[in-house]
Amino acid sequence: MIDRLTTAMAIAVQRDSTAAAALAASVLIPADPTPRLEQRLARLLAFNPGSTITELRHLLGVDAAEHQVVRAMLESHPAFARTERYRWSLGTIRMTLLSGSPTGTVVA
Repeated sequence: MIDRLTTAMAIAVQRDSTAAAALAASVLIPADPTPRLEQRLARLLAFNPGSTITELRHLLGVDAAEHQVVRAMLESHPAFARTERYRWSLGTIRMTLLSGSPTGTVVA
């Protein structure tokens, strides 16, 4: 009886060690090789606050066809705030408890 229990424990320890080694050797969530557009825009606006879409597009190194993509991201993402008519900066989100608005308010 003890021999069978010892054997079963040895097999379980071996399976656990094999599984742990396989897990350690694998990547569970692959790293994104290039940052997403909103990450790149946030980085640029952190160093260049008050930039226009055209300036950001040039800093991103994208062509004029991507102008609408950059514009749509700036207008739709809550992390970006329009500071003047054509200028953008990073903003902060004040949630419902602070602003009373169900969607929050972007504050530059």
